[in-house]
Amino acid sequence: MGKGNPKPIKSWKKGESGNPKGAPKKENSITNMLRNISEKDKKEIAEKIVEMCKNGDQRFVQMFLERTDGKVKDEVKLDSDINIIFTNKTKEE
Repeated sequence: MGKGNPKPIKSWKKGESGNPKGAPKKENSITNMLRNISEKDKKEIAEKIVEMCKNGDQRFVQMFLERTDGKVKDEVKLDSDINIIFTNKTKEE
């Protein structure tokens, strides 16, 4: 290692994960609660969303929709020709 950088305690082997089980599931997350609410509650929330939109408060609407339907993906279109060159270099080069 370089000057001032201590040697790592353990290096992972190629293809080995430092966290094989992954992050723990968040059982009490807002997303899970919204997915598991009753149909009656969903209807009441939908009515509240419409009311909030009419009043101009769209922050909660955006949060609710992003957590239930996912964020909308933006599409980017370019008007010019761009050439991208990918090279495959090995360590020997």
